[in-house]
Parts: sequence; C-alpha cells; structure tokens
Amino acid sequence: MLFGTHGQFSPSGAIRLARRLEGYDPLWFEGNPNPPENPEEMAKVARQTKIPVATGERLTTKYEFARVLKTGNSIHFQPALGRVGGILEAKKIAGMAESHYAQVAPHLYCGPR
Repeated sequence: MLFGTHGQFSPSGAIRLARRLEGYDPLWFEGNPNPPENPEEMAKVARQTKIPVATGERLTTKYEFARVLKTGNSIHFQPALGRVGGILEAKKIAGMAESHYAQVAPHLYCGPR
C-alpha cells in the first residue's frame, strides 16, 4: 500500500496521519507537508514515523532534490518526468538518489490506459 497526501497536510497533521497508518505497514507515505518544497518541514515528518517518506512529484530541479537529500530523511523520490525536464534530468536525479541509498519511483499521474 502507498499513501499519497499531495501536500495537503501541515507537518503536525501529516505526523498524526502517518502514526495512524503505521499499523497497515505501507511501502511509503507521501508525507510532504504543504508546501512540499520545504524539505526541512518534511524531515520533521520523517523523523516522527516508521513509514518511509516519499516526495518529489512537485519538485522541478535536481537542485531541489539535492536539498531534500541533505536532510537525510527521504528515501523514496518520485520525480515527475514532465516537471523535472525529461528523461535525462530524471537520470541525474536517480544517480544522486543512488549515491545516497535512496530509491526512485517515477511519478506518473495519468497511468496506463
């Protein structure tokens, strides 16, 4: 199971939700508080839950992903290929993630049809 909140919670709200979801043992929790561009707040969420935190669908540059890596708390990146500049930029982000033992699951909002 995966839980996506799309940045709709404050950090304290995301922490409360994550704690309630822990018993279901989800693969990850998209715990970025609003706005998701603030990785320091997301790190607060990650430190308060056992569920791995995923982020990245709304980030647009490799520099934003690097900033998340510096917090040391997100281990699942979800770059949206259309937002990060295509496959080549996504590859760079994946390389940065790999060097920090983070996982990558590209975000695809339209899915297969």
